[in-house]
Amino acid sequence: MRIKAAPVEGEANEALTAFIAKTFGLTKRQVSLEHGAHGKQKTFVLAGVTPEAVEIILRRAVEGSTPDKERA
Repeated sequence: MRIKAAPVEGEANEALTAFIAKTFGLTKRQVSLEHGAHGKQKTFVLAGVTPEAVEIILRRAVEGSTPDKERA
């Protein structure tokens, strides 16, 4: 995934958190960056979302997107 926001003062992490929240129908407070604040690999915790729901939502997002269609 590419993020337009610069990796300065957490701007890219904020943009990614907002994108994830929007994708899963959550508030930004329900999405927390657990690991990887300063790296390329990140782990997020989504409050109230089951692994099964994550899989369904991600499949729908991938099926309905094209490269470069949406970027946070």
